Amino acid sequence: ILIMPLTVKADDCTASYIELKQIVTNMGWRVTSEMGGGHNAHSRHYQGKAIDISVRQKTQFHIDVLYTIITERGFIFRDERVRPKGQKVWGGPHIHLAVPLCR
Repeated sequence: ILIMPLTVKADDCTASYIELKQIVTNMGWRVTSEMGGGHNAHSRHYQGKAIDISVRQKTQFHIDVLYTIITERGFIFRDERVRPKGQKVWGGPHIHLAVPLCR
């Protein structure tokens, strides 16, 4: 797995969607949703702070590696392979990743 070094970490409150997207695309994941498309009200997607990625042809091992890399950098990882309870809008199995809120 090739991981490109980043200039800032997510917990620096300067991390961006671009950095998050760079990590996952460099790892070979396919971004399926960004700012457009259907999302729940108040979604971080609309702020340019979240992406969804496809889990097609990915094993639990792939997801575990992604989880470790994403969370070590301070990003938010949400496994939505199963529709989250109470979520009105859901486009099918995916992983939701987001830039954290700054304090």
